[in-house]
Amino acid sequence: MAILGILLFHAGHLRGGWLGVDLFFVLSGFLITNLLLAEYERTGRISLSRFWVRRARRLLPALLFFLVGVAAYAAWLATPEELSGIRRDGYATLFYVANWISIIDGTDYWDLFSAASPLEHCWSLAIEEQFYLFFPVFVSLLFGVFGSSGRRILGRSVFVGAAASAMLMAALFVPGESTARVYFGTDTRIFALLLGAGLAVGLQSQIASRTYPSSPRIFEWMGIAAVGLQAWAWFSLDGDDPRVYHGLLFSLAIAATLTIASAILAPRGLVARCFEVRSIRGLGLISYGAYLWHWPLFIVLDADRTALDGWWLTALRFVATLGITLVSYFLLERPIRQGWPAGRRAIAMGLMATIGVAALLGAATQSRQGSFDLEPQAFDGQIDALMVGDSLTLNFRKAFRQEAMRRGGSTSVMGQVGCTQLRSDRLLLPRGAIFEIRGCELFHQKWRAWAIKNHPRQVLLVDGWPGGGQKDIAGSWHSTCDAEYASAYASDLADTIEFLLRQSIEPVILTIPPPWVEDMEGPFLYLMDLPVDEIDVALRRSTDCHNRVRRRVADDGGVAIVDMEAWICPDGACRREIDGRVLRLDGIHFSLESAPLVSNWILDQLERSP
Repeated sequence: MAILGILLFHAGHLRGGWLGVDLFFVLSGFLITNLLLAEYERTGRISLSRFWVRRARRLLPALLFFLVGVAAYAAWLATPEELSGIRRDGYATLFYVANWISIIDGTDYWDLFSAASPLEHCWSLAIEEQFYLFFPVFVSLLFGVFGSSGRRILGRSVFVGAAASAMLMAALFVPGESTARVYFGTDTRIFALLLGAGLAVGLQSQIASRTYPSSPRIFEWMGIAAVGLQAWAWFSLDGDDPRVYHGLLFSLAIAATLTIASAILAPRGLVARCFEVRSIRGLGLISYGAYLWHWPLFIVLDADRTALDGWWLTALRFVATLGITLVSYFLLERPIRQGWPAGRRAIAMGLMATIGVAALLGAATQSRQGSFDLEPQAFDGQIDALMVGDSLTLNFRKAFRQEAMRRGGSTSVMGQVGCTQLRSDRLLLPRGAIFEIRGCELFHQKWRAWAIKNHPRQVLLVDGWPGGGQKDIAGSWHSTCDAEYASAYASDLADTIEFLLRQSIEPVILTIPPPWVEDMEGPFLYLMDLPVDEIDVALRRSTDCHNRVRRRVADDGGVAIVDMEAWICPDGACRREIDGRVLRLDGIHFSLESAPLVSNWILDQLERSP
């Protein structure tokens, strides 16, 4: 059920399916602790080396095979701008530190649909592997020092640790700011693994002896209630809801723990019978491989490549995931688990395979045309353009380049979430939270350096929705339609234009349409903090002020305008669809389905520009 929830979430069909990861965590903590306790009961000791070799035998073959697939994606399908990120994320995945790399980068997991990386999902594998590395050492030390009394101390320790982890999550979470630290942190997410471990300690005697309560009905109802709470969350809960980090995620981990307990203590109850369904158990058997492969396959099998959408696209993705997972399981994972050599030979083979995959990742992600590492080059196609902007540009990473190539031209796309031409990195949200936009200065330095080195004919300047908050302008807060905001924005935009003209590069400014309110998601509506019937008016006014500044600066500097607002909103009436394609996935960012259509329209305008 955990993997099914994640698959449906990433396919866009289950709003809270991301919570399947926490069910994974609880289950992993339970199973690993049960194995450790059973070994101690059987042998009077815990062999750490044997434990880690078993874990490597179980996890490493599928992971290495998966990373070979990612290397193939990098070599044949990835855009040049993706390569350095895939290389870094690949090494982070290989050495199980992907969650901390995401924290360092300030990655927002909830942007995964607009800035898709084939390794975006590997942060959870890192947390589990870190748990597998350190938790057995702790358990072994407890039993080594306290003997059989160590079990009682272990039970108390894991519940104290779980509570401390949940409190740390609540303390570190700041509404309106990035959730990266609390969402990806091992210390803030380990409570789910520890709750599972605590359940294993509490039920060890029942599991070992297969004895169950004489009146299991209370445990059956406990499980039904726990499943009901999780079902509500999986169907309704967004990952940026503040309640998630102020105790609700901890409560759902407890519900997952109670679900497992119900399946054990009421083996003939409804919960246990549901989880005994053969197809569910079969999917669980290959869930590790399915988790590894599903997300990169979802990225490759997008609406543009397959000409499918909705449930037809989901069915294709599920079939492809199941197919490659079964190949991995039956031809690689299971044979290695059953016939893997022991001792030093196994360790040597594992090290050699790991080094080989690391080398393959490095080779497959070498810089190609369009990356920051290129030597200066001359473009020779009809369209020699660089698209620069905030998150609105990220949807165009593939489509803009592909459509230009079909015309015999060359383009590149460089985007950073939240980074517009206005040099302000602080945003005051309507409910009082201050959001720090990180990395913008470095982003502007990089794209300018790229432009100097590669000298495209045109740079298309894209600044998306100005947002529902206020920007820090010279130490005070101002909204989009304030004179101080307009003056600062015009000055910074003019500075960018002047830089490009000094390089003999033509600046082109893109206007944007107001968001389509009916498709806007909860987080964006939250930013507005207005009654629903007032949001559309406010958005149109804010967008109009934003575009007015851009048109004025373009007129003053003799710069070309690509008027996308007039195209999408002819006579002021905005279109939700063009040629049967829904334009914007969340009311703001263009969908993968519409990106080729919009890219072609933009390219038409660029070709006509003098």
